[in-house]
Amino acid sequence: MWCDLFDLDINELMGIMLFKAVRQCSQRVGKEFLIDDIASEVTKLHGLDQTKEAIQRKLDMAHDWQIFEEHRYREIWEILQPDAINVLDLSVIAQGRYGLRNLVLAVLATFIFRMRAIARRRKALGLASDTKKVWLAIDEAHNFCPSGRSTLSKDILIRWAKEGRQPGLS
Repeated sequence: MWCDLFDLDINELMGIMLFKAVRQCSQRVGKEFLIDDIASEVTKLHGLDQTKEAIQRKLDMAHDWQIFEEHRYREIWEILQPDAINVLDLSVIAQGRYGLRNLVLAVLATFIFRMRAIARRRKALGLASDTKKVWLAIDEAHNFCPSGRSTLSKDILIRWAKEGRQPGLS
């Protein structure tokens, strides 16, 4: 997703380096890494200084968006309340070239989809699960799933629409 966020091809130098740095962070600390952790991994990788500097600029830019935590990883349930209607107003996030609204929606939708799929499997095995069914309503959905082009959130939203009923998503 990081390569998609910056519109980098995973088969080109910057995409390869960013992918490796994110993978190193994942292997080292799990899912709880920050932008500074990625930047640190980029500096450790072998590669052209020019490529490293370009990635560092992109990471600095992402830091300036102020949608990523600076000091700690935050669990999704610190933001969303289970057993309640949660309204996320993404209009306060600038649309921008890199599609920050799409990023936020993609991360949340992917997480919720995954949690509901796990809950469904647990239920099928006769195990308890406290993950509730989820309804997702998107105002101006055509901005997140435009025809003829891709966005960060398009794949998960299409999957949600096609497969979501099975894990309890609507």
